[in-house]
Amino acid sequence: QHAEADDAMPDADHFDAQRLTTDQTTGETKYLIDTWEQSVVEYLFPSAFDEEIDYGELLVILVQLGSVMLNVVMVGINVFYNDLDNPNYTIRVLSRIAFITELVIVWLAFLLLIVVAIHGVLTGNVGTNLVVDLVDVSSFTMSFSTLQVVTYSGPPRVMRNIAAQIKSAYSVCDYILVGVFVIFSFAGFLCATVIVVLKVTQVDFLFKGDLFAWTWMEFIQLFGLVNNLAGLDLSYQTQTITLLQSLHHHYCAPGGPDSPDITTEGLFSRLTHFLGVTRFNRTYEYIESIFDAHFGLRTNLNATQKAKFTFNFMAFILRLDTGKLEQLLQMVRSPLIYYSCERAAFKEALERGDLTAMRAAVARADPLTRQTIELGKKNPTYFRLIYACDNPSMLVEEDVNKNGDTSSVPAIIFS
Repeated sequence: QHAEADDAMPDADHFDAQRLTTDQTTGETKYLIDTWEQSVVEYLFPSAFDEEIDYGELLVILVQLGSVMLNVVMVGINVFYNDLDNPNYTIRVLSRIAFITELVIVWLAFLLLIVVAIHGVLTGNVGTNLVVDLVDVSSFTMSFSTLQVVTYSGPPRVMRNIAAQIKSAYSVCDYILVGVFVIFSFAGFLCATVIVVLKVTQVDFLFKGDLFAWTWMEFIQLFGLVNNLAGLDLSYQTQTITLLQSLHHHYCAPGGPDSPDITTEGLFSRLTHFLGVTRFNRTYEYIESIFDAHFGLRTNLNATQKAKFTFNFMAFILRLDTGKLEQLLQMVRSPLIYYSCERAAFKEALERGDLTAMRAAVARADPLTRQTIELGKKNPTYFRLIYACDNPSMLVEEDVNKNGDTSSVPAIIFS
């Protein structure tokens, strides 16, 4: 059957089902990431595997750390040094409540970040698992603010959620839940409005004095507010997570990806697993496997080499670009004959042991190179993908023969 599939499909060896294997020790089903995919990742992200920390990688790590420290300092300033002289007593009290809530959550997250890092170093669990935990916790620490209530309580989003709740309601109990949801949504909107007003009081010095009369602490407050506002836009993060989930769908169980062996994970992953919290943003298993396999070839790594490996992977995650992920998906998964031919050329070069030909095949498959773009302009039909549905007439005829009524035939049939 596999031989017949190879004859029928030009890229049958790329199907997921033919690269599943079972671990004889644990009995787990694993998906084999072939050499082509590993080479494409190394081609698109070359500095991630050079085992050196360049200035770009160091800069992106320092920016992440600086953003964390800025938010940590900012919430402390709001509580201990921000003297609100607003004559409205209610505004002063609510401001204190909002700022103290931010302080507690952000400082606890920062403390967790330190504990996770120390635990990973002391237990020797320094690698991809520790990096994913550090990135997750640090991203939350640097971006959390009470302003995020605005993101989830905006009228357009609330109306979409209410409409979805109404469509899925079938009983009296469901409609009661819809009513409760509407009440909480309205309360969230009021809360978001109040928080915006409170955040404005945080920078009331903008309207009172000259720019050159600001103190260094007021500048920090302004930068902190800008950082909070920047954290409200989740579109880029959502798009990146979606692309990563599409990339490694073969790792994902229902509800999101999860690591099969929790004992090898970092402290934060173990904590979320113990609490039963699903981490939908943990979507790096595909890339983790490639990094682990690459550096697993090197035995007896010293502390410096392990640190470089850890920082390489951390910089890689922080520098993930949606354009690169789309490029990777196209090179790895595209059904176009052009990419199938380059994958076949790579496979032949691999069998011959010709490293130069392998690299050339990967480079030719890059959809953004000037040569590929020019080739696409000269041969548009060669790169154009037109969709066509399989003929469902047999299914329709069978359904009609059973029921004798064509009105009962569904408009769309999923096979």
